[in-house]
Amino acid sequence: MDPPAPSAQAAAGKDGDADDDDTDACARGSSSSGSPPVPDEANALAAAGPGLPADLLLPVLASLHAQTSHVLSALERTEARFVGMSLLVIYEGCPKTLSCALAAAAAAAAAAAATAAAGAATTTTDNESDEGEGEAGPRPMPPPPLTPPATAVKLIDFAHSRLAPVGAGPDEGVLLGLGTVLRLLEGRIDEVQEAQRRR
Repeated sequence: MDPPAPSAQAAAGKDGDADDDDTDACARGSSSSGSPPVPDEANALAAAGPGLPADLLLPVLASLHAQTSHVLSALERTEARFVGMSLLVIYEGCPKTLSCALAAAAAAAAAAAATAAAGAATTTTDNESDEGEGEAGPRPMPPPPLTPPATAVKLIDFAHSRLAPVGAGPDEGVLLGLGTVLRLLEGRIDEVQEAQRRR
């Protein structure tokens, strides 16, 4: 049996186009035909070492912890029984893309805070000048821009769940599992912070 022919992308090598330098290496990892990354790109990704650098890993772990805590808080108030439910944890693994996503999230949060503060000041001024003219109240805020999140925590595979009788309380097994996930995340955060202090 003959070995598979190299992809056109790998055979041609890097085309030297100036735009390639600005293109995200993770996005270029495979072509639309599904071919593997060209050798230089694969070697560059491998040389970076496994995992994310600590300055990016800590915000990811903190975000996953906060989202998991939110799920736990919601399920503590839910009287239901879950069978075979899973926790889906997603995070951006490409350092360059993750850095951009975290920067975009921080900018969006700052813009939302500034808009909320400006809206509150405008509403107060409008209420004082328009006394007795129509209804007063805060103006609706525009929706935040749609940017891909750097992390996500979702409950999945809970098709066999059912509501519990009133007063039965939450599913203790689920709470135990989520508590374990939180402790593991806290432990990993401590490890990364300790490694940073030792540098």
